[in-house]
Amino acid sequence: MIKNNSNENILVINSNDNIELEFESDLLLFDNNKKEMLIKKEKKIKMLNISIVFAILFFGEVARGIIIPTINYYSILVGGSATTLGMVISAFSAGRFLATIVLGYFSKFDTYKNIFNISMVLCMIGSLWYSLSYIDQGNQFIGQLSLVISRFVLGFGAGTLSTSRSFLADITIPSERTTWIALSSALQFLGFAVSPIIGSLLSYIPPFSIVGVIKIDSITLPGWFLTFQNFILLLMIIFYFQNPTLNQLASNNNNMINSSSDLNLNKKNNKSGSNNNSDNEQDDFDNFEIESSSLKSSGDVGSTTQLLLPQQQQQQQSIYRILYNNKRIFINLIIFIILNFFIRAILGIYETLGSTFYSKLDTGINSSTNSGYFFGSMGFLGIVLLLIISWLCKKELLHDYWILCFGNLIITIGCFATMVHQLSWIRFVIGYICIWGIGFTLAQTVVVSMFSKILSNTIGNASQGTLIGIITASGSLGRVIGPLFSGLLYNENDLLPLFSFSFALSLILLFSSILMIPKDILKIKYLNHNDKNNNNQYNEENYNIIK
Repeated sequence: MIKNNSNENILVINSNDNIELEFESDLLLFDNNKKEMLIKKEKKIKMLNISIVFAILFFGEVARGIIIPTINYYSILVGGSATTLGMVISAFSAGRFLATIVLGYFSKFDTYKNIFNISMVLCMIGSLWYSLSYIDQGNQFIGQLSLVISRFVLGFGAGTLSTSRSFLADITIPSERTTWIALSSALQFLGFAVSPIIGSLLSYIPPFSIVGVIKIDSITLPGWFLTFQNFILLLMIIFYFQNPTLNQLASNNNNMINSSSDLNLNKKNNKSGSNNNSDNEQDDFDNFEIESSSLKSSGDVGSTTQLLLPQQQQQQQSIYRILYNNKRIFINLIIFIILNFFIRAILGIYETLGSTFYSKLDTGINSSTNSGYFFGSMGFLGIVLLLIISWLCKKELLHDYWILCFGNLIITIGCFATMVHQLSWIRFVIGYICIWGIGFTLAQTVVVSMFSKILSNTIGNASQGTLIGIITASGSLGRVIGPLFSGLLYNENDLLPLFSFSFALSLILLFSSILMIPKDILKIKYLNHNDKNNNNQYNEENYNIIK
């Protein structure tokens, strides 16, 4: 500021000020561009991490079904019987069941990357062990034991489901979490569906040997394929996979906490509103709680649980009290444990002996190849049904209960069709289409979601993670025990005792779904549509119990 001859003030702008303003503007623009680049980079890393986790889940299911066309021949090669075959199939499920608990527990204390690396190394060891199990040095017991242990180790390494779901919960925001977890489940189903076909395609590779001892043929190729595939996955995890950062974990949890604050604010503002509005707000808060509960058991950073609300930290402690005070929930829990256990036990019986039955009916030289295509087609039939079920449920055209009952009925029909002393082609095809292709897909798709809906209409979404975990564990045990019984009861001269046992299980399954579940379904429908006041009072009482 200077004065002219008339003593008037004149504003003079220094050129340096312009330079400083332009510099600050350029710096701000640079910071914005840098932030955009960082956001794009984080999204790219996030998508790469999710892709690697999806590949782990997909090939974990491939490891289960890739041996279906040839496992019967491998069992015979090492001098095994049907009992050995049942133990081999059961060992994989047992390993996965144990790993789901162990790896899920250690995911609270160690990084995801370390857990996935250990899993892939175990998968490589199990696959390589499987490929060399025929080298028994003249002792058949060693060969049979090696075959069983190799599948257990491979199953343990492939049991990353809880860790993978935990990772997806940590790296995604609540609004997109359900979509990613649903996609992971679809990939698992796809992996099991196509795996027998992969096993059949490997049989086209001409057999050869290395150093005269290491044989590579249709029987051992599934093991070599899995060894190479897991080695590639291990390299991808080492060089490309990154653990979630503290910023990602805090950002995701802050989104949930902010949504919870908004819900609480809405509750205060609408406290004098209608009962219907109160119900909707309670459902929103419950949905928030179940989303955040999945984060509680996850992560390589301990700060995740510190960001959770006090109500969420009390859910695990109140689960026993909920079951004790609410007999209805306890009865439903027992029912669905029975349902999920028997559904998967029956599938385990027919899965174990499928290749054995097929090889006896198809005496051609390509029976092992054809069996893979047959069982693969059952898987693709299941995928088509899965898409139809998803559409029907989304449009609310059909209740889950009727899908469950129809699936169990089809399983019972399939078991009844095979109740003979010796299978024929017609009975074999009808039985496996009903059990493997249709019944199992329908029943197992809705059993967990149906239980979740029952919980939502009684205690809300609180503690659902623990209860659904119990249901899932019962299904895993069914996949372990079913193959064991199939091996013990199998007699190639008389199949009736085995199929009578599976038919008895299917009857228990069918009557459990028909006689016990409809009472609760009708109550829920009545409470939701015809007696809202009683429903509000019931939810409030149970909410106070949880609280």
